[in-house]
Amino acid sequence: MNELISYYNSEGSTDFSRFEKEGYYMIMLALRTRDCSQIWNKYSVVASLGIINQTHSDIGIKVLSSNLPNQPGWKVGQPYDDAGGLYGLGLLQADKPADDIKKYLREQLSAAIDTMSGNTNNELLTGASMGCSLAFIATNDVDITNLLEAILLYDVPLPSEAACLGMGIVNYSKFDTALIKKLLAFSSHTQHEKILRSIGVAISMLVAHSNENCLEVVNEMISHENEFIRMGGVLSLGTAYFQNTNNDIIARLLKLIIGDASDEMKHMAVMALCFVYLGTSEFVNALETFKMLIDSFNYRIRYAAASAIGLIAAGTGDRNALELLLLVINDSHELVRQAALISLGMIYMGISDRMILYQRKENTPTIDIGDISVTKLPIYPTPTEVRDLLVTLACNSYDDVMVRVGALYGLGFLTASGSNATLATVRRVIEKNNETNPGMKGLLESQKWVGSFISPVRAIGFILYTQFWYWYPFILNITLSFVPQALIAVTEDGMAPEDFNLRLNFFLKLFDYLIKYFVST
Repeated sequence: MNELISYYNSEGSTDFSRFEKEGYYMIMLALRTRDCSQIWNKYSVVASLGIINQTHSDIGIKVLSSNLPNQPGWKVGQPYDDAGGLYGLGLLQADKPADDIKKYLREQLSAAIDTMSGNTNNELLTGASMGCSLAFIATNDVDITNLLEAILLYDVPLPSEAACLGMGIVNYSKFDTALIKKLLAFSSHTQHEKILRSIGVAISMLVAHSNENCLEVVNEMISHENEFIRMGGVLSLGTAYFQNTNNDIIARLLKLIIGDASDEMKHMAVMALCFVYLGTSEFVNALETFKMLIDSFNYRIRYAAASAIGLIAAGTGDRNALELLLLVINDSHELVRQAALISLGMIYMGISDRMILYQRKENTPTIDIGDISVTKLPIYPTPTEVRDLLVTLACNSYDDVMVRVGALYGLGFLTASGSNATLATVRRVIEKNNETNPGMKGLLESQKWVGSFISPVRAIGFILYTQFWYWYPFILNITLSFVPQALIAVTEDGMAPEDFNLRLNFFLKLFDYLIKYFVST
């Protein structure tokens, strides 16, 4: 590991941060373990190398090269490595892919199809489908769509699932009725649950932002005889009204949550409701809506509501959102606890301890977290206190594995990109305060929330993330939705200004990083 870091530092990467080095260390350690060499674990770990280098594209390609077919250092006979490498390359280049990378991924997808036979090439087909589609997000590329359709018709669970999702990714928001009809027609010819799920999710991406134009298709899907297509119809209703708080749609989704007999339909309806509110200025109303849902007797509704709160309130440190999560952080179902811990990490992305301490009252009461090993947490904790809780839960071998995984994911969100990135679906705006000296607390309390623009790349990251509950490699796509936390000043020509001053009405300590976590060895 040290040799690897030394090599890349010697190649000119002087901005190779401590956080990146620690990330490489953990991933290389995982690659050396026996468990990671089995099934799809290695696929996810190799793809993670692309995520770490999303802001260092050249370094990322070098790191992945030994896991990319026909590249320097590549070895034949490692299908999961190769699939993960192609997936990681797609994640690395998803925002603004270079032409040569797009050409390479197109060639790999075509080559994988040429060797498609039996079940001998499924891993590579899966990785190539995901990687190539991520490099062609919302391009409406007909050739790529045709290649992915050929893999879909192959009718094998994982490759066909990835290809179907890829068709939605490539044609995001296109609302191609002919393609939608093809996907719905194929749903009657396959018996594979994964493919049926992916058809619904792919259509939800095709109809994104189409509003009332897609209601005929959505109504047909919701009344479909297949449960998974109905789920896709509900999700499509949410993505069609993405960032559009239409009261009629909200009422319809709430009616589905209450009235449908299927737990999975309820789950998808809650996530669809999340997409309707996501990135809008209706932040307070959204929390009021999910406050009703998080008290549900149905654990799938509570799970989806906890997940949605994390996405909607990401990077805000909002007290009201946190209070909702604390209602279920000791839930009787481990899946709900997992969602609460993940969302806890999301809410504190980019938040410093000072931001919370300025608003927290003295002698704040605490709650007990956990059953066997109890940890006390203040009602309005600081990010450092949350991080310590997540580390404790992740290391607690007596706790349920689902809870421990949730703590690890939450920890990843909390410290994402070395605490330099956030999901930030809403932005904090400080209103003018007429007081002569309102103080820090007064300034923070005079804030209001406004919506944020969510690009196609970020939207696809959110949609795919909501599907990770049934196949964990999908969680990697949430990194597509990350945005940097920085103030960048440029001239109208896109150049750095020669003379630039910034007046800051806050103490600089308000933006401090978290204190480094020390592990005794």
